[in-house]
Amino acid sequence: RTFDLKKALEELIDNYRSGHEKATINLDFQLKDPEIFADPFHLIHLVDNLISNALKYAGEKAEIQITCKQEKTNKLLISVKDNGPGVSTHSRKRIFRTGFHSNHRHQNSHGIGLAYVRKIVRQYNGHIQIKSKENEGSEFCLSLCLDKPKSYKKSVSFSAIFSLPYYWLKWSGCSIYIQPNGLIL
Repeated sequence: RTFDLKKALEELIDNYRSGHEKATINLDFQLKDPEIFADPFHLIHLVDNLISNALKYAGEKAEIQITCKQEKTNKLLISVKDNGPGVSTHSRKRIFRTGFHSNHRHQNSHGIGLAYVRKIVRQYNGHIQIKSKENEGSEFCLSLCLDKPKSYKKSVSFSAIFSLPYYWLKWSGCSIYIQPNGLIL
């Protein structure tokens, strides 16, 4: 379906700004038409995950730059850049694997978020890339096909995304864990 990407991103950023007053989060929206064809739930959660990680690792005075633009090849480019500690070369090779944890001090991670991001990006015939230098921050760049996919699926099965004994969902900063038997943790 189509939705207003600019409005959705502005709402997401406003939600983060209210809880992180010392952080700076800016949006550089360069698309001529903010209406795009995509699943708003998954697309906004991609960016939500990247902002959440940037705030987690860059700290309370994080500086985050989100850029949206269109490539000549009709691809949507979204980048999330921060001033955090960066990602080591060794970690960059594994960062999108389910269950991966960095060696940084934040261990309240389950290693699911970036695996989810990669899975959804691939469903949009896109790719994700990380540019990073230790102690200089990171930039996650998403490239997504703007054309309607030939076999568009309305929803994505969480069981297809994660091969873990539970599923993870995130709404408004709360984490919900659902075991395969339906019990909520």
